[in-house]
Amino acid sequence: MRIRYIFCGRPGDRIRENRCRERTLNKYPPATDPSMKVEYPVTVPDIIPLMRDYISPPDDHDTYADLYGYGSENPDFFTPFQPDLEGTRLDGEVTTLPALLAAIGEGGAPLMLEMLNACGVDAAVVHAYDTLEHEIVAKVQRQSHGQLVGLAGVSPKSRPVAEKQIEHAIGELGLKGVSIAPYANGLYADDPAFYPIYSKCSELGVPINIHGSTHLLRNAPNDCSHPSRLDRVAIDFPDLAIIAHHGGWPWVLELMSVALRHPNFYISPAGMRPRNFVKPGSGWDALLQFGDTLLRNRILWGSNWPMLPIRRSLDEIKALPLREASLDAWLGGNAARLFNLNPSPES
Repeated sequence: MRIRYIFCGRPGDRIRENRCRERTLNKYPPATDPSMKVEYPVTVPDIIPLMRDYISPPDDHDTYADLYGYGSENPDFFTPFQPDLEGTRLDGEVTTLPALLAAIGEGGAPLMLEMLNACGVDAAVVHAYDTLEHEIVAKVQRQSHGQLVGLAGVSPKSRPVAEKQIEHAIGELGLKGVSIAPYANGLYADDPAFYPIYSKCSELGVPINIHGSTHLLRNAPNDCSHPSRLDRVAIDFPDLAIIAHHGGWPWVLELMSVALRHPNFYISPAGMRPRNFVKPGSGWDALLQFGDTLLRNRILWGSNWPMLPIRRSLDEIKALPLREASLDAWLGGNAARLFNLNPSPES
């Protein structure tokens, strides 16, 4: 069984996936199906228009697109995404990524699920960027009958109401966790401004997804979520399930040391191409070393569709030199335990 995690864009009854993550929490029971797979997406490939609606200044859109070698004007960029649509109503009907995102936005949960099912993905996490989207994410979650799992997006700038927003999102809307991006707030992850958010998540027993890697904003420190910052959060909130999103690059080895010390600490290299993990000098060797051994049950795979095509990401993760038990855990067993998910009857 495969589960994937999605993140919504701006308000509107649309599904935009920008990030995904997978987590495992020791207090949750083991997944009933070890073949369950969970995926966490990252940032949208057609970064220019979508990120303009998010947080980055225009210069950073161009930097990001150049860094990953794509852009909305690249006629070949959509080709790798076509296999994701095989057997769906969109097969042959859309030819660009913006068109695909628009179609998914209009079709809502049913069309998104159609694509997920075609790719062999059982569930996805839908992420809200701000509180205006919580109702939208909750609606999508309800429409999916459990296949789409919602996360609330909050900011310390919303205080003193951030805690109440979390209570509403989790207790009344039924969302399953919280997501934050310290760099987007110009703050370090261990800034006291975030502590009421961490405390509320710990109190409610839900995981928090923290952007835990480099970023491309030029007006915020690069190390907002450095492993040493996340380590301090884990020390102060030992019962809180923490997911370091994007895998901690370029501090991967240091992030592994944090996860080794804290049993409720998880790592999702979502949005990073798995094929690069085996390349010398990429900085990902520690992920393969510890992710295949001591931290096998703390790694969460994710394509961050539409940053990466689902099928391509899945094929590349399967090609890694991992033990079968590690691969099963990465691809969903860990996330299934975190979100207390069970295989669908038809699985």
